[in-house]
Amino acid sequence: MFNLKALSIALGLTLSTVALNTAKAQANLNELANYAHISVESIQDALSKATYQQKIIDAIKSNPYITQEELADIIGITKKSITANMKKLQDGGLIKRIGANKNGHWQVAK
Repeated sequence: MFNLKALSIALGLTLSTVALNTAKAQANLNELANYAHISVESIQDALSKATYQQKIIDAIKSNPYITQEELADIIGITKKSITANMKKLQDGGLIKRIGANKNGHWQVAK
């Protein structure tokens, strides 16, 4: 069973909309996995990572001076996972570190 909340966030739908279409969504997810020759779990993992990255971006927008430790506590994943996700966001040009590690801040690309 997949995480309905993560799926609804990733697709930009309300949780109730996703819940009403759970059977159809599961069928579509299975069809996508079969077509792409990947597992449903791989798709779910990708959706979770996208959700974590969006939560990181949202937290940075709220507090550009937030630390990775604070992000880990807020989002509920390890600091190592925060670091890896932030690296991907930086490599993708979605966030940027301004200033030094100790007294700098994060900036979200516009």
